[in-house]
Amino acid sequence: MKKVVSFIFLMSFAGSIYAGPFGFEMGMTLEQIQESCAGVEPQIIQEDAYYVTPINKHSTFETYIVFVNKKVGLYYIKAISYKIMSSKYGTEAKNAFIDIEQRISNIYGKSTKIDKINPDSIWKSSDYWMFALCQGDREYYCYWSENIEKSKDGINAVALSLDADVENIGYIILEYQFNNFEKVKDSEDSVL
Repeated sequence: MKKVVSFIFLMSFAGSIYAGPFGFEMGMTLEQIQESCAGVEPQIIQEDAYYVTPINKHSTFETYIVFVNKKVGLYYIKAISYKIMSSKYGTEAKNAFIDIEQRISNIYGKSTKIDKINPDSIWKSSDYWMFALCQGDREYYCYWSENIEKSKDGINAVALSLDADVENIGYIILEYQFNNFEKVKDSEDSVL
């Protein structure tokens, strides 16, 4: 009986080991991340940044990037959505953004939302909404930090933004910053 209870406890613990965003936890090593990606090796992009294919994907997101430091492990996650075809008013892109924002708000509470256009922009009209976003004249994002500073997952900030590469094609970017992010910055600053 003791062995059965121990086995059940270990199985429930193992299932919750990688319960953070997309199955990733603060401080994970590349080997642990590979395990959380069904054995698929992370592909390096640049120092500390790796493309990954997590087991725990979300249907909105196509690309996943993890930032892993040799000393502190995983400290940042970035997920980029599939392309979102949208009208020039940004209706479809904004609706997709709002849907994800509401889902994240269910976890971390109310977000701080920013929707602003550069006052010098000539693209202020609503029928230039996506074009202004594409040109970098409009910012549309939200973030969570106040309510999650003591998150059980070690997350200290979450950001969600809407961007565009071309006039009527947008995409959503979701980013998670962990508490050990500052340690990475401190170690980089120590060489200055």
